[in-house]
Amino acid sequence: MASLLFAGYGLGLAAAVGPAGALVFAVVIFAALAGAAALWLTRFRQGPFEWILRSATYWRVQRLRR
Repeated sequence: MASLLFAGYGLGLAAAVGPAGALVFAVVIFAALAGAAALWLTRFRQGPFEWILRSATYWRVQRLRR
């Protein structure tokens, strides 16, 4: 997501934002992802990719909900 904002193939905002702005942006993205993960784990036992990996490893669909 950040590469679409900062890289040349996206909006190319790397020069316009600067290092401090990029740091603030990274902290905001991290906080949003940590909050979303906390909400997800209150309802489900594991993350979606871990569920896929465990289901493939054990050759049967694992339980996802708590």
